[in-house]
Amino acid sequence: MAGAALPSLSVCRRAAATNPGSADVWLVLGAVTATTAGDAAAVAPLRRALIIAPNRADIAGNLANAYERAAGARLPGGVGSGIAAARGAVLLNPAAPVAWGRLAVMASDADGHRESVAAGMRALRLSPETAEIWTSLGGALRRSERRAEAFAAFARALSLNPALSAAWAGLGLLRADNDEDPGAAYVLLDRGVLAQPDLAWSRVSRALVRLRAGRTAEGWDEYEWRMKVLPPPPPGRPPAIPSDARPTDLHGRSVLASAEQGMGDAIQFIRLVSLLRPWVARIAVECHPALRRLLRGAAGVDVWVENNEDVAACDGEIPLMSLPRLLGLDIDTIPASVPYLTAEPAAAAKWRLRMTAGESGTRPLRVGLAWRGSGGGGRTAPFDPVFAPLTGVKGVRFIGLHREVDQAAWAAAAGRPVERPGDDFDAGSDAFIDTAAILESLDLLISIDTATAHLAGALGRPVWLVLSHSPDWRWFSPFHDVTPWYPRTRLFRRPRSGDWSAVGEALADRLAELAASFNGAPTPCFPDPPATAPAPGAPASPY
Repeated sequence: MAGAALPSLSVCRRAAATNPGSADVWLVLGAVTATTAGDAAAVAPLRRALIIAPNRADIAGNLANAYERAAGARLPGGVGSGIAAARGAVLLNPAAPVAWGRLAVMASDADGHRESVAAGMRALRLSPETAEIWTSLGGALRRSERRAEAFAAFARALSLNPALSAAWAGLGLLRADNDEDPGAAYVLLDRGVLAQPDLAWSRVSRALVRLRAGRTAEGWDEYEWRMKVLPPPPPGRPPAIPSDARPTDLHGRSVLASAEQGMGDAIQFIRLVSLLRPWVARIAVECHPALRRLLRGAAGVDVWVENNEDVAACDGEIPLMSLPRLLGLDIDTIPASVPYLTAEPAAAAKWRLRMTAGESGTRPLRVGLAWRGSGGGGRTAPFDPVFAPLTGVKGVRFIGLHREVDQAAWAAAAGRPVERPGDDFDAGSDAFIDTAAILESLDLLISIDTATAHLAGALGRPVWLVLSHSPDWRWFSPFHDVTPWYPRTRLFRRPRSGDWSAVGEALADRLAELAASFNGAPTPCFPDPPATAPAPGAPASPY
């Protein structure tokens, strides 16, 4: 079928070249491209069609659908453009329940919970007997931590369609959020997989719950299902290394390790590349272009991909986040030697000079704050209950690690004694160069789960990491306040859904103790206990 569709794609491209002002030509090209090359590739022609005919509801709907289906790919404008497309689709066709349901899903993925729930409610008013819309609403309510309502939405979806895999998976994730009865969560997730064994979303949902529980062998294997929702590779890519491969299968080969997800993921998993060295002849790494300069110091990399020739020279490709499965890692064998990245000496010297300017006598404790991230996944925390209590601690100098262009972040901290690094802070095209440099002059970073926290951990800097009640899988629930990924990182988990103030109070108390004992040395003493799970039956410390 793929071979038969290619002539149609060729014909469509010729039509677009000869009639570039026709929205219909670009619309058809987008539809054919989605079929042959994946939804991510269809975004560009569909965007072109919408520029030509901005009031066409059918084009806006197709574009929003392409963004939703290609959510795992890097797309023009990122998450924000996808949500903008979904908003445009509902404005042009407000009577379409599928358009509102799509907006509910996409806004929820970007942590736009209020908009997501409102869109789901609107979709239900238009189509109250559609199980898929109830499921979308359940997901939005779950991410909004409206648990009882989320349960009711998923239950209603299953009453309408008992075989709806996504609704079973949603219930399983909802039960897993509390970590109180993991057995019940697995039963529900298993029902979802049995209902539709080939649905990648249900498989990935179960994998993430298994990983969070520390069941890495099962989790890594099933996490490979995420690759089925990503767009197919473009022509000229090396063949994918099979999901059941082992390092010995790579003997003498030239391997391309690609970063298919976010910047924080690339920073975290780049450490694993060097573990391939005993087997492979050559390792090339492909990452976001803005990250190449920061990551160039990582061990084990022969080539940083900059063009198609670098890719073509490889004979096998594996995503960075598939390396734990390939290497057979578990929570006891994750390599935690830090630092595995370093700041550029010239940049570090520049920021060291800035940090010391104006300080006299016994210097204050320097603490960096990062309270806002990008993207979704629940990796956010409100400033006032979590970070505002810290700013009242005496003897501490607070520096916000957000760029000047992040106006929403600085608006949240308005009126608080948090210094701004300045207009030139990470203002260039290379990401995190100044962030890495300034971290070398700070005594501590207090951050939400964001790329800045991963960078500080990779640099071997002390980090206090603020986590939600149900955090991302990588912070493994068997570990309470430590992590095997970064030995100098301490975890501050929100104890209950909705209760951020407890985290803020715990952070402020610990920071006050640290500031009181600080004597102006370059770096305060942070003990580094081994990152091991608590003994069975041992009571867990609140923090």
